[in-house]
Amino acid sequence: MYHKSPEGSASALFLLLVACGGGSSYYNGPGPADALVVLPPSDGGSLDQSSPGSPDLSVPTPGAGMFGAPCEKNSECNSLLCLQNGHCSKKCGGATDCPPAPEWMCMPLPMVGKLCQCTESGAEVCDGHDNNCDGLVDNGASCSGGQVCQDGQCGCPAKLTLCKGTCTDLAADAKNCKSCGTPCAVGASCQASVCVCPGSQMVCGGICTDTTTDLKNCGQCGVQCTVVGASCTGSACKCPINQMACSGVCTDITTVKNCGQCGVQCAVGASCTGAACKCPINQMVCGGVC
Repeated sequence: MYHKSPEGSASALFLLLVACGGGSSYYNGPGPADALVVLPPSDGGSLDQSSPGSPDLSVPTPGAGMFGAPCEKNSECNSLLCLQNGHCSKKCGGATDCPPAPEWMCMPLPMVGKLCQCTESGAEVCDGHDNNCDGLVDNGASCSGGQVCQDGQCGCPAKLTLCKGTCTDLAADAKNCKSCGTPCAVGASCQASVCVCPGSQMVCGGICTDTTTDLKNCGQCGVQCTVVGASCTGSACKCPINQMACSGVCTDITTVKNCGQCGVQCAVGASCTGAACKCPINQMVCGGVC
């Protein structure tokens, strides 16, 4: 850290840096020549106009004056050291005092000592490095498919598994139930890693089916109600009341052509009453006629 007093030494350092740097190249050690601008804290000197502009404020940044925080002059940093790329720096004793290389390095600066110096490698990505030199590793790095950046790698949160690029709950995802790529039947849900149909339904042909009412799966899968006019009621194929299956069709058995049963015809003049053929009062069947 540069000390302001005595006043004479501060002015001498400022003149020395200006004389040696001639502008923006004040650093004479290894690494980028424009890595650092050091101006006396008292003068509030600003950065070279060719340095990058302000960082994107949509990404979280360190607190004002903290290591890696945006700055334009030394006095804006707690350390009184503002890097020319617009970030506050600090003194260091070795590489472990700075974020990981290759962006950050602990290098000496004449008349100042060893400083954490940074060269941006691009936008922040999840790689365990401080790509944009804001002093925070992986700060603002994004991952796809619901993944989060952990220890320099994109990964799914606890209890989730990566299935085709998306973090998935194998205990509840109907498209990936218990394992990636294992779908449940249509209409089923995944509960505790098991595919379950609603209520008493069962899987028929890959679809949750109510076998108590389904004409194509009546009582069990594959049992069809083929009689025209029948319905599946209580897991059984049934014709409407007062009807029965006659030649594949639900037929009214209260008529003179099908009285009580299929094919039972009443005599001429008789009627079908209560599923039985009856002649009018005081008549009886003689030769097929009442």
